[in-house]
Amino acid sequence: MTVQFATDQVSVLLGLGDGTFGPGSTFAISGDGPAAVALADFDGDGLLDLATANVVSDDASLLRGNGDGSFGAETRFAAGDLPVALASDLDADADADLVVAARSADALIVLLGNGAGGFSPGARLPAGNGPLAVVALDVDGDGWIDLLSCDAMSASLTVEHGRGGGSFDGPLLLTAGMRPTTVAVADLDGNGTQDLAITDAGPDPSVPGSVVVRLGLGGAAFGPESSYEVGGRPTGIAVGDFDGDGIFDLVVAGSTTVTLSGNGDGTFAPAVPTSGTEVGDPVTVTVAVGDFDSNGVHDWTTDTFFRGVAIGDVTGDGKQDRVLGYGGAPAIEVQPGRGDGTFAAAVRVPLPEWPEAVAIGDLDRDGRRDLLAITYLGPAVARGLGNGAFEAAVLFGPARYRRWVGPASLAVSDIDVDGQLDAATIAPDRGALAIHFGRGDGTLAKPFQLPAGSSSRAPAFGDFDADGRPDLAIPNPDIGAVMILLNPGPVPGCLDADGDGYGFPPGPACPGGMQADCDDERAWIHPDALEVLNQSDEDCDLRVDENAAPSEVPNLQLSHSPDSQTLLSWGAAPGATLYELHRGSFSASARIGNPYTHAPILCPQTRFLWRDADPVPAGQGRYYLVRGVNANGKGYLGRASDGAPIPEVISCP
Repeated sequence: MTVQFATDQVSVLLGLGDGTFGPGSTFAISGDGPAAVALADFDGDGLLDLATANVVSDDASLLRGNGDGSFGAETRFAAGDLPVALASDLDADADADLVVAARSADALIVLLGNGAGGFSPGARLPAGNGPLAVVALDVDGDGWIDLLSCDAMSASLTVEHGRGGGSFDGPLLLTAGMRPTTVAVADLDGNGTQDLAITDAGPDPSVPGSVVVRLGLGGAAFGPESSYEVGGRPTGIAVGDFDGDGIFDLVVAGSTTVTLSGNGDGTFAPAVPTSGTEVGDPVTVTVAVGDFDSNGVHDWTTDTFFRGVAIGDVTGDGKQDRVLGYGGAPAIEVQPGRGDGTFAAAVRVPLPEWPEAVAIGDLDRDGRRDLLAITYLGPAVARGLGNGAFEAAVLFGPARYRRWVGPASLAVSDIDVDGQLDAATIAPDRGALAIHFGRGDGTLAKPFQLPAGSSSRAPAFGDFDADGRPDLAIPNPDIGAVMILLNPGPVPGCLDADGDGYGFPPGPACPGGMQADCDDERAWIHPDALEVLNQSDEDCDLRVDENAAPSEVPNLQLSHSPDSQTLLSWGAAPGATLYELHRGSFSASARIGNPYTHAPILCPQTRFLWRDADPVPAGQGRYYLVRGVNANGKGYLGRASDGAPIPEVISCP
């Protein structure tokens, strides 16, 4: 069976049972540009039907089988952008389902069959760049069907592990208008499941912005989009009861600010502009909710002319305070609330860099609120003293966010459900979600990174599958969708491929705890490794070659003995108790300083001895770095190169 792209036909050749085939038959379809075909009994009559993915018309065609090699009437249904389809029973209900590889959307779309030739929307899963083919089979042997897609533009293979019922462990993609920018999570219709309210900035400034509502159906599934025009370029959204009727309303901020009154069933009245609204920067305006005048009705505030806003009682007087990322200096501005809707004189808490977003939480579990900011250099924590004063801010896990690309985003929750607050951060230019697990003492572990897609921003927590663990919703304006990352719960055992004691993902059973190994293939790279001057990141802090050594190892010398052994020796470095030797290979055209390619060798003495091994290719040689390690973890560095084509097997004499 083949498809004819140019003529919109399917050709069928019936087998004769001896390896040969009879004359072909062709069946016309009304879909435009069939690119793939799949066979299954989609209508449950015991006869094979066929489905085609139609690239030009962006849909799929279903032709019901007659049981004699011919096919009857055609049914067409939407199937994403540039679809390629296959058939499989993904949810173990004996009804054939379809999976569509939507090439333009970089996504896999699951359509669950009803056994009568119809389909209902299922999961929408992110794939690599330009998926061209998709296969369904149980790759991990757990009894559930998994999906594998071949991604042409990224030259990669994406694996989505099945969980049964047509759901998958991988992130879900939910359409949300044209350019979703921020998301709020709440039970908007009062049915006990969490819903999404998403700002949509529209394709360009000529199209008014809107809010898209997706009501939760349970099990991490969501209903169709409902859209409400709000005007302007919305960039911030929050949920609260602003009119005191006990029903959730929405406030949307951006170039204009509006409120939408809730009806209690997940629908909303038309947007109403707020009086006295300041027009803010449409790139940075966010909004937060609190009861500032102590009347039991929610109020809201924006961060116009600031960098992020959070609400909470940081002064310990029972009144809600406003915390803002200060834009005029590297600091957090704390505005103590008076309880009547006004605020006292601001107090500024210095930071090591300008803030991009702020949050409040008890990170050290002492009952007092602390401040957390995401800065250009990474997260910073200022521990609260409970009276509006704070300890000096401490920087954790530098990440070097580039503020000119777009503001970094921050959200806090107890991700691993251990009673300690954790932080999730995103910088749009990095395309990665960084999870900083809290230690419960006001400090954060080095980040555990997950791909989130370029231009992702503004993560929001919610329990979308009702398992008691916080999941994440992350809008991505470039693909017009919100990505849902379901929290899989604690990692069983310690997934530590290189045996260095640090897992990926991290887990409490690992000796390194919730510190994630950024390279689980090389044991000398882990969160507590010593950083070496080699243009790579040994200690998993997202920085390269930081903490340069104060001086060099003295008298570094390289020599060859008559018996083909080579000696590298140096003088003692002040305070050094161990020395590391790092080796790399180079060619005549490579410069010294390329990443060292061998695991470091440790020795307490001031020399290393090695002997010849297999020859290296002509024109190549070795270069070396020696680092002395003292009690403070600082190093004294020396470098040498050997142009002779002599490889080494190293031992410490």
